[in-house]
Amino acid sequence: MTVLKIYQATFAFALGYSLNLLLTIVAKSTVGRLRPHFLDLCKPLANATVLDYVTKFNCTRTVSIVGEKIPLEKLFVDMRKSFPSGHSSVAMFNAVYLTVYIGTRMPSKRIFLGLGYLLQSIVLASGIFVCCSRMMDYKHHWSDVLAGSLLGTLVAFFIVSSSILILIFSHISLQNVTT
Repeated sequence: MTVLKIYQATFAFALGYSLNLLLTIVAKSTVGRLRPHFLDLCKPLANATVLDYVTKFNCTRTVSIVGEKIPLEKLFVDMRKSFPSGHSSVAMFNAVYLTVYIGTRMPSKRIFLGLGYLLQSIVLASGIFVCCSRMMDYKHHWSDVLAGSLLGTLVAFFIVSSSILILIFSHISLQNVTT
């Protein structure tokens, strides 16, 4: 493997990771869905006479959660950033990109083929494990995790397919110049 190929793979990964992170942050900031543990964290004042949809909450919690050193202001801002799951999007981007990378770099000999499939399975399983763990801590709804997973997967496929097209077209243009 040449230094140029390592550089290209690293650059494609960094570009995809940055794009994935940018899209996730923009979606989190614009959608602003409440986290599942919002009521427990906020302890809002309940007005039983209101029959309309409640858009403003007056949180009564004045002390941060025991064991967490996060200021309440940051905690209340973070409560509205459930959709999509950032951990799921990053985990699935990493898993899909690395799976495709392993698939393209493993030798095609029969001995290494099983090892390649095993490595790919472990990488994908670890990405899925991270996604499942996001629902276990009650900080995300299942749809947040699904959306984050799809976002990370789509960005990874976009980056991989773009990288392959760039390599194909750069190879064609080099052949035309040399002949």
